[in-house]
Amino acid sequence: MRIPDLRWCVLGLLLGACAPQSKQPVRLRPGVLISMDTTSAGAISVYGADPRLTPALSALASKGVTFDLARTVAPLTLPAHSSMLTGLYPIRHTVRDNGYLPLPESARTLAEIARESGYQTAAFVSAGVLTRSFGLAQGFDTYDEPPASERATGAIADRRAKAVTDLAIAWLDRRDAQRPYFLWVHYFDPHAPYVPAPRFARLAPDHPYLGEVAAMDNGIGRLLARLAQEPDYDETTIVAVGDHGEARGANGEKTHGLLLHDATLHVPLIVRFPGNRSAGTRRGGLVSVIDVYPTLLAAMGLAIPPSIDGRDLASPPSRSGVFVEDYDGYLNYGWAPLSGWACARGLYVHGPVPRVQTADGLLRIPGPEDDWVEGARAQLERIDGSGALPRGSEESRIVPDLSAFGYAGGAGEQHEFPPPMAELDLPDPQQSLPEHERIWAALARVDQGDLEGAIRELQAVWKANPANSFAADELGDLLTRAKRPAEAIEVLEAVVAAGLERPSIRRHLSLAYLMQGDLQACKRELDRYEAICPGDPAAQAFRVKLEEEIAKSKQR
Repeated sequence: MRIPDLRWCVLGLLLGACAPQSKQPVRLRPGVLISMDTTSAGAISVYGADPRLTPALSALASKGVTFDLARTVAPLTLPAHSSMLTGLYPIRHTVRDNGYLPLPESARTLAEIARESGYQTAAFVSAGVLTRSFGLAQGFDTYDEPPASERATGAIADRRAKAVTDLAIAWLDRRDAQRPYFLWVHYFDPHAPYVPAPRFARLAPDHPYLGEVAAMDNGIGRLLARLAQEPDYDETTIVAVGDHGEARGANGEKTHGLLLHDATLHVPLIVRFPGNRSAGTRRGGLVSVIDVYPTLLAAMGLAIPPSIDGRDLASPPSRSGVFVEDYDGYLNYGWAPLSGWACARGLYVHGPVPRVQTADGLLRIPGPEDDWVEGARAQLERIDGSGALPRGSEESRIVPDLSAFGYAGGAGEQHEFPPPMAELDLPDPQQSLPEHERIWAALARVDQGDLEGAIRELQAVWKANPANSFAADELGDLLTRAKRPAEAIEVLEAVVAAGLERPSIRRHLSLAYLMQGDLQACKRELDRYEAICPGDPAAQAFRVKLEEEIAKSKQR
């Protein structure tokens, strides 16, 4: 055999490198996100719950990968979903609680990237906390949300698993089968109050929360069965993930949102990759809901934007830990914010009283044996808001100024949230849970027909803690229901003057001014609300009626 002259081989390689390369078209594959609201990992069969509860998710796990140590970013629906759809921690996408600020228009969402690449995009959400006014509709051709309705006081408009599954299946039936698609279906059943249908309640006697989980799984099973009929099902990536868990009494918390602990942070995460790759396997590394974004993008054949916090789960990420936070108490009650670092050794929670959680599940003050805590604190010191999504001036205004009540370190005029390791002279959420329970007990009195009793109780809560904007907001709402708009305006305007802003206060002020016949003030407050939360269908309908009243007043 003749050996070729190496010089000609080198020349051929150089010429080949310079020659124009023909780009192979990227194959676009479908992606499906199934988000399970208020679903703890321990409530799912593949994480140890009763096998009868979630057979659909067990079947999905048999075709995919189960991640044993997945954490959410916050025990709150809107921040967690914002992280799923952007790959960013809340400190960067700037959505720190439900009902405050929407996801900024500057966000580059998974749906936007998919739609720009020719995908059909659709979302079917089951709760009012995810309505389009909170910014997650960016990039979706179809964004279907529950209609506004009269609900029990303090409750969230929602719909059951069967209803949202029916809508998603109907969309699949009419979609263009020649184009790839990205579908997000959000289930809300396990959220309190727990009222499962009898057939699901029988699966978990005395545990209605688990009955609601079973009802959700039934809806997911119907959706998965329909997806299996799609012609491109074999190439479809399906991610099923909890947005946060439910405490169910752990560490003194009845539901979720006020404390950082694994009962509400440890969530199920199952990924079915194209072709059932790695079917039936489990992975134990630390992962987060921020990983949903790059995982779906990569599996769908789309480029992952740079400078995100999430990582593609197809290649197991190697992490020292994941960041978690809770600003619900700070924004609503005037309590200290909480930040945390979850690592292999446990969970460190920074607040007025630093705490750790290890295998026993209880929050306690760190001891000498917790030699890993200093490393966790160092990680929190490094977490900052660099690269945070920019906001418009109107949006940025909605941040409370707790310095008005003598508390050091409040957000104040800088319009910024306290950093993770901030040392604030504010109440400890763990010790302040009775205040939260007192508010909800007051709201329950409304549903029992005792409106005046509820008003008196909320007045007492607000007097004891003037930084409790949630109590004041609900008080203003109840005063309008009692046809006492002047008193409602006095309460709500006092909250605004104190710098404890929240969009719902503007909405309630608008209604109170309308009841007083002050149409211009009503319009002013409605304008301010819609500047912060654009696209709210209820606000748009209210505006139509308001404009009719203004037109009538001009004719008089």
